[in-house]
Amino acid sequence: MNNEPHDALNESSEPSSSLTPSSNSAPRPTSGYPQGCPRLPFSAAASYALLRAKPEQDIWVSLLKQHGDIVYLPWLNVYFVDRPSVVHEILKKRHDVFVRGPAFRASFGRAIGRGLITNEGTEWHFTRRLVHAEFKPKSIADSSLSTFRFVQNRIASWEDSAKSGVPLDVSASLYHIHLSLIGKFLFNNALDGLLDVIHGHVTRVSAETYRRSMPPGLFLPWWFPLPGSKRAHESREQLRVLLRQLISTDCGPTIKHLQNAVAKDGKSEQWLEGELMTLLWTGHETSSQASAWMCFHVAQQQEVQERLYEEIRSMEDAIADGSALDEKLPYHKQVVDEALRLSPAVPRVGRTLIEDCEVDGVLFRKNAHIAISPYVVHRHPEYWEEPEVFDPERFSASNKDSITPGSYIPFAVGPHRCIGQHLAVSQMITVLANTVRKYRFTLANTNPVKALDHATLVPSEHIYLRLEVRK
Repeated sequence: MNNEPHDALNESSEPSSSLTPSSNSAPRPTSGYPQGCPRLPFSAAASYALLRAKPEQDIWVSLLKQHGDIVYLPWLNVYFVDRPSVVHEILKKRHDVFVRGPAFRASFGRAIGRGLITNEGTEWHFTRRLVHAEFKPKSIADSSLSTFRFVQNRIASWEDSAKSGVPLDVSASLYHIHLSLIGKFLFNNALDGLLDVIHGHVTRVSAETYRRSMPPGLFLPWWFPLPGSKRAHESREQLRVLLRQLISTDCGPTIKHLQNAVAKDGKSEQWLEGELMTLLWTGHETSSQASAWMCFHVAQQQEVQERLYEEIRSMEDAIADGSALDEKLPYHKQVVDEALRLSPAVPRVGRTLIEDCEVDGVLFRKNAHIAISPYVVHRHPEYWEEPEVFDPERFSASNKDSITPGSYIPFAVGPHRCIGQHLAVSQMITVLANTVRKYRFTLANTNPVKALDHATLVPSEHIYLRLEVRK
């Protein structure tokens, strides 16, 4: 579930010994430009646009390397911001000036309804307060045993793939697991029999959301048809019908809080529908992609796998109830954090200015748009040594408190950080622990797997694992 990291990772600005600035850092121009940052002329920007066959994340990394960590595109009125100090200021300290803009709210609001990730002001505060308690670590711990056993049973079924030698489509398997988990969390229903149906609908709606949030779709009226728009609209309506059916049965406390708001606070059925769509979509789409990327990275690190296995073997009795796994399995938590650094589930965060504001010598103009890429920020060479290397030691007890604020933002930061961050991390650790304790695994993909921005960070093809049952 998306947007802000663990507070302990964002409090200190002192770099650790393993995170010293790179000598190959991109230049940081802060003077000589009207905005305090370089402007990318239309001709240069057009050349990047012609590279759309190249993954968008690679283009964004190229911007960082060639033009610095803040770049202004005057013809789009967009600032690309990847400087941690400015990112932290925008998302946490000046969130009242840098708000979620109308274009973002329109594209996501029309796609999945108005909810926590699109609302601002009193409407956002109302819902956040309403459901916040259910996403706290203590509330999540109450269901940790059932979650642990459920994941354990689902991952045990992978043994057929291991014995047959046929690679496992872990992207699809984890999607079903996380969709079932959010179904149990929201509706007391693992959604068995509905997993493929919901997957198809959500995939089409997500694709339409992405098309509407990026040029040229960003600049076209919503009624203007794009490829896939008709099917996405049909899927959206089918999801709404399905949600109405699900909430007519026994539901979890989160849904009951929302239903009480309709009964007692005068909220509309349309409001309830928007919040349900938001929770369902963000509650499984982001965490399933994050878990698949985690398996992708760990599959290529046999030493990491063995260290994970040794940790879980030494804590076998302590983790039997499935609670507080992040504390009982600290190396598992490090691996999850490092996987989220290299492959954050939400690859970009957008804001719009409601007034002029100067941050770190850069003047941001009213009505301009801000584009922040956690994918790129997490690879900033001034803050991450060898940023493309998978190294869980970055998040060890001796290093994690020295990570620069704003340089690690898989769940964003500030008041709009992801409300489900603890739930997502808990589920990822549960998946990792149950996978490593039962299998050794390697990557089975024969083609290079690239990261693509499709509203969430998705692989260019499904991730496949070759499994071996541990003796």
